Amino acid sequence: MKKIISLFLILTLITGIGAFVPAVSAAASGTCGPNLTWTLDNNGKLTVSGTGGMDEWLNNTSVPWYSYHDQIKTIVIGEGVTNIGFGAIFAFSELTSIKIPTTVSSIDKMSFAHSCRKLQTVTVTSGNPYYVSTNGILYNKDKTILVKYPAAKTATSFTVPSTVTTISNGAFDYAAALKSVTLPSGLKDIDSSAFQLCTGLSSITLPEGLEGVGSYTFDGTAITSIVFPASVWYINNAVCRNCTNLTTATIKNPECRAWGWQAYT
Repeated sequence: MKKIISLFLILTLITGIGAFVPAVSAAASGTCGPNLTWTLDNNGKLTVSGTGGMDEWLNNTSVPWYSYHDQIKTIVIGEGVTNIGFGAIFAFSELTSIKIPTTVSSIDKMSFAHSCRKLQTVTVTSGNPYYVSTNGILYNKDKTILVKYPAAKTATSFTVPSTVTTISNGAFDYAAALKSVTLPSGLKDIDSSAFQLCTGLSSITLPEGLEGVGSYTFDGTAITSIVFPASVWYINNAVCRNCTNLTTATIKNPECRAWGWQAYT
């Protein structure tokens, strides 16, 4: 009889303890488009739900979940959402993963996942006609544009696919583990801040056929030398700012427009 009573007390105690375990609930919520809502749970998961496009924001501080940028760990964009707007995912210090549905047809590449140093992977649901992810790296569907290489990937070298003609704004920013990147022969444009603060990057060869290099592209990297081939016709300012190891820089095209080159190298 005593054993039965003891067992009953133990079960009661376990049940009672279980009753006090807090359930995951919405830590914050709101709207982010005419037919879109967002919720952030206590585990740091941000979910955007509904149909249609996100609102247009002037900057990342206007985004409704900006106050939680140091708490958001994962982002799930729900089926039905059609775009990821300017500043929607920017400078999230704890963000590790982003999931993009089949319905997203537009991503603002000027700010997408910039300064997200802990980002490990971006996944795209199979069937999206506009975007694809391979090994956690985000491209447009035909892989002519490399949109985002997650900053927290641990590889020390990376070969950009031969199909890529454009490397997007901030595509590799803060990818500190990278020491070398091999660029394809068909590459035409490297957008601003593409390799900014890849502090371990010491080796990169720009291919003949490249046409332009944006501002701050190699800012804060460890490159020791760089050659801009004759095909390059513009180099925007601050392209090699804070490259303290840089000893030689060669611009082969005498007619290349190198805005602010002397002032910002």
